[in-house]
Amino acid sequence: VQDQISAAHPAGAVVAEELSRAVGIPTVDSRIVVLGDDPALGEFREVFAGTLGTISVYPQPVSDTNPGFQGATEIIDHLEVYARIRQSPEDTVDAEALLRARLFDMYLGDWDRHRKQWRWAKMPGNDAWQPIPEDRDQAFTRYDGIVMGLVRPRQPRLVVFGPDYPKIIGLTWNGWEQDRELLTGLEWSTWERIAQEMQEPLTDEVIEQAVRKMPPEYYALDGERMAEALKGRREKLPVAARDFYELLAGEVNAHATDQAEVAVIERGDEDSLTVTISRKAPDGEPTGEPIYRRRFTADETNEVRVFLHGGDDRAVVRGRRGSIRLRVIAGEGRDELDDSLTGGSFFYDASGETNVKKGPDTKLDTRAYDRPVPVAHVPWLPPRDW
Repeated sequence: VQDQISAAHPAGAVVAEELSRAVGIPTVDSRIVVLGDDPALGEFREVFAGTLGTISVYPQPVSDTNPGFQGATEIIDHLEVYARIRQSPEDTVDAEALLRARLFDMYLGDWDRHRKQWRWAKMPGNDAWQPIPEDRDQAFTRYDGIVMGLVRPRQPRLVVFGPDYPKIIGLTWNGWEQDRELLTGLEWSTWERIAQEMQEPLTDEVIEQAVRKMPPEYYALDGERMAEALKGRREKLPVAARDFYELLAGEVNAHATDQAEVAVIERGDEDSLTVTISRKAPDGEPTGEPIYRRRFTADETNEVRVFLHGGDDRAVVRGRRGSIRLRVIAGEGRDELDDSLTGGSFFYDASGETNVKKGPDTKLDTRAYDRPVPVAHVPWLPPRDW
């Protein structure tokens, strides 16, 4: 167990920083430093004086005394951004920017990318929240050896950084719920384009330059191996992106907000299902540009779950019943769920204030949902409900 401390790379942050700039992902400046032997350390002086480590800039917005991180006018944490995007469709996350950042996480082998590893910024000229990745302590992690190999089938997060990608479920495990909430509106064509765009700036020269950011003593031990691994992963990035896409496409979560909205779910002739979520007009019909729209096909997707959240919402299902299972989860408010034209959908509402129009085999579950209790040492992570 003690030996696994060496699974983390001590220069990971400075190498990741250089590669981040190459692919256009916001990154904070990091430096490898030695903590001084200073009386200000007080009771911790004996333990920590002279310790080698990494120090990184804490991103802050523009102010009278601060030029701000890349000109950001506002920077918030993960708790605030989720509260805002739930409150209103006026607040949105730049899903393409997040996808680019998540594919880059995979490229670095950085598996520990839960909600608390991100801050969110408003940049000049862009109304959507931009992700700022932080805390690269698990970049280039190598949980190798016989014992880890025996444990890995049951704990896929124990990844090994090398020229080949490990199982995507382990590499993306800790960011699972965030990915399923914020990336499911993007179709494969977008994933493919972004993966290919990221390959071009990651030239051999850029990779070599980034790896040389580690101290010469580190490079002598691990530089050539790391560079070759990064080059191999660059070539395989579109394949890894496809694996990640398919992982999220199997069961999809589509989210509305706490405002009044209309979800129209249309089943197509080719065993497809299209979800469109729009603002709700006074007459109950959709109005304005959709806040969510995507078409799903049975060859990729088994199930779609539409979360209406708060507000007086309306969900309408149309078309011939297909094989993609549909679940519509009502939230607080006086909602209307209409499956009379199709049937076979699963509706959920525990409030007792929802008007449900059933079709053939429509299922309605009115039981209250009790969320699992968060794990004590990671209260910021929404607990999994298998």
